[in-house]
Amino acid sequence: MLAAAGATDPDRAGDHFVACVDGLLFDRLAGAGALTAPPPGTPESRADLTAAVRAPLRAMRT
Repeated sequence: MLAAAGATDPDRAGDHFVACVDGLLFDRLAGAGALTAPPPGTPESRADLTAAVRAPLRAMRT
């Protein structure tokens, strides 16, 4: 997926992406995001998570 997206080192980018998502999950379940994020399952929550996942994916393309 990351190779098709243009990542110069897709294996390493994949490792970094998994680390980002792992951190995001922790944040939403036990970290500060658990207190400040939009309520789970709402359109606002989905939009917020989409933006949070999209940012590292875009960054890994360069």
